[in-house]
Amino acid sequence: KTVTVVRFEDLSGKPIAVLINYAVHSVIMGSKNYQITGDLAGATSRFVETHYLGEIESRNDSGPRLRLPPQERVGGSGIVALWTSGAAGDQNPTAMEPGEDFSLVNALGQMLGEQVVRVSSGIHASMSDARLWGIQQVVTCPGRRFDRTKQPPQATDADPVNIRLSLLMLNNIAVAGVSGEVFTLIHQHLDERSPFRNTIMLTHTNGSSGYIPDETAFDHLSYEITTSHLKPGCAESAIINGLADMMNRY
Repeated sequence: KTVTVVRFEDLSGKPIAVLINYAVHSVIMGSKNYQITGDLAGATSRFVETHYLGEIESRNDSGPRLRLPPQERVGGSGIVALWTSGAAGDQNPTAMEPGEDFSLVNALGQMLGEQVVRVSSGIHASMSDARLWGIQQVVTCPGRRFDRTKQPPQATDADPVNIRLSLLMLNNIAVAGVSGEVFTLIHQHLDERSPFRNTIMLTHTNGSSGYIPDETAFDHLSYEITTSHLKPGCAESAIINGLADMMNRY
């Protein structure tokens, strides 16, 4: 239940972007919504960008209030609030309201956005220079498929599953990417292994490997388990060992 925020500033100290990382499916409106929407992710980013736009307008309030057209708000005088999904494979929103009413989306987006703004306001850049370093590798695990028409669902062997691991280092911030919907405990176990205090996991990154459960989760035939393409006994250790090895090369 932790939101991670990385703040980017220009050399004058003005924020130009924040990276938001939170482990939740952005599915408040459910499958009955036929509107094009970013759901919780979009509402959160919109709140954060609007907040900082309001700060900019207030600073320019010596005369008529400055109103920036939308095309100038991002990348111009506004900031970019980039949502990234954390290890959310087993995490739904705290509340859901299927349909096309945006009220709950906007309310929860504001709650999360307010926390992002609070965290961002407490961040003070200590370095004007940044070292960027990146690496990728692919790990392969045995695969299986479930026949969900049978009760209980029956598993059979299937093609191996490739999982792409990515690591982007921003000074001492480790941004670890995994090409699937990773369960929360895998990120927690990676935190325990990571040599870096600030370790962020981005999922749905550079590919689509489906649900990636932690080892204990395979004992329960939930929706996520029976739609995962993976056999137990491989993915969690391959991800943690792979990313930890990549971090040690930095």
